[in-house]
Amino acid sequence: MMKTFTVTAQRAGRWWALECAEAEKLVASAASSSRLVAKEMKDDGFTLRDIGQVMGISYQRAGQLVAACNRD
Repeated sequence: MMKTFTVTAQRAGRWWALECAEAEKLVASAASSSRLVAKEMKDDGFTLRDIGQVMGISYQRAGQLVAACNRD
């Protein structure tokens, strides 16, 4: 049986790969965590610009994460 892998990161010139099923779970978990962190920061009074700067994303993306968490 052939396994499918997805490249997830490169570190020190070596590629790290995970099986797709495992990678998909980790990506979903990371996305959920990002939404939750953005929402909690907003609830604590951070501006979208502050959230974006702390998370290393644009303030527009921070707004999308907060809005997505509100929909869930």
